[in-house]
Amino acid sequence: MVRPSQLTVVVAVYRCAASLEELYRRGNAALQAAGHSAEWVFVDDASPDDAWCVLQSLCRTAKNVGAIRFERNAGQHAAIRAGIAMATTPWTAVIDGDLEDRPEFLVDLLDEAGRGHDVVCAATPSQSGSPVRRMGSFAYRRLVGLAEPRGWKTRVFSVISRRARDAYLADRRSISSYLLVFAAAGFDLIRLPSPVEKRKSGRSSYGLLRLAGTAARNLILFRRRLMLGILGAVLLILAAAPGFAGSSLPSGLLLVMIVWIVATCVFTIWAGRWTRREARSFVQIGYLTPSRGQTGVQPTPRIPS
Repeated sequence: MVRPSQLTVVVAVYRCAASLEELYRRGNAALQAAGHSAEWVFVDDASPDDAWCVLQSLCRTAKNVGAIRFERNAGQHAAIRAGIAMATTPWTAVIDGDLEDRPEFLVDLLDEAGRGHDVVCAATPSQSGSPVRRMGSFAYRRLVGLAEPRGWKTRVFSVISRRARDAYLADRRSISSYLLVFAAAGFDLIRLPSPVEKRKSGRSSYGLLRLAGTAARNLILFRRRLMLGILGAVLLILAAAPGFAGSSLPSGLLLVMIVWIVATCVFTIWAGRWTRREARSFVQIGYLTPSRGQTGVQPTPRIPS
């Protein structure tokens, strides 16, 4: 059993101002009822609604709440990383702010983690969307190494140990991805079936184009050699095909080498850009310990008036 006062709950906030107070109230009450206490870190990823005003009010009334506000949007995973970097407790939880995940389920995740697991995630049936989209999602997760039972989707809603947190913060790719870092580091992802509720406010920012872009980015970040190998194999097949660009095989191989080298350079540049994508400045209020320097940013403390 995980001891009380050992958990930091990190909440990435974007377009969900109306659900933040209920999220904290329900989650904190459930943890207290189970004998746990926690500190909460909300990270406002430059949300266009009045989320920051809600968080300022929450920090005034709740002694175990702190908040960070990015001065520009840096993305969900950069927000999660900034919040996790503020944690000093043995266990850290991550949950979205839109109340799709039931905050009461924090107790189940925490109890399961206390049985000796480093990473415990909520999982839900992946029956939404068209068959093509579900097949694409399944294939993508297999390619990036996030193996999971077919028909199930692993969610960001999770509890991680200090050992997993340190490994996560040490990996620069964590700015662009959360769960994939644990899979790449060799951690076993324990999954618990979790109910999903209807979103109480806002809407998902992950449309089809953004999902495709995220998939391409993560394939380059986590499976660069595989992607380059596939590209090289395709180019070799084209080079060996009769009449390829009207040239013979030797010049076709030369073209393959040139294209492959250029692709390697492009992939490297893109990967570097994605691992540097984080907010360069933010403000923090409420109950927060000083940053340990893991986010690469210098916070400016401000106390709300």
